[in-house]
Amino acid sequence: MHGEDVGAMVIVGGVMLGGLSIGGGFLSAILRSRQRQSIAEMIQRERIAMIERGTEPDKLPAMQSHPLWAAVENGAVTERQLAARRRQGLIVAGLLFTCFGLALGLLLAKLAGDNVWAVGALPLSIGVALLLSSSFIKAE
Repeated sequence: MHGEDVGAMVIVGGVMLGGLSIGGGFLSAILRSRQRQSIAEMIQRERIAMIERGTEPDKLPAMQSHPLWAAVENGAVTERQLAARRRQGLIVAGLLFTCFGLALGLLLAKLAGDNVWAVGALPLSIGVALLLSSSFIKAE
């Protein structure tokens, strides 16, 4: 394989990876928004049913204090769970970037020789940085 072909493959792969990442982010945001909307509707239906049964509206707790709403907003209830989730996310992302960087560097070294293996160094260094940053979050 020629160096120009490898360069074109790297560019196309980068564009595809970026497009998939942006599309995945949009999809995640849309799904989270729909989930929040359905939870809010369910909590409001529950409040209306309680009012119909004779409960005073002033005595009902605020919607934001509902445990289901807290679980949707934070994804976890306690600070410890939030820290554990954040740490787990950094570890997963760090491992993915590290493995991707190693694989890309080795692939390019095999296909194009010693000239372009360093392209894999950027995702590799990002992965190592994410793994290091996960060690700074204390999961007390």
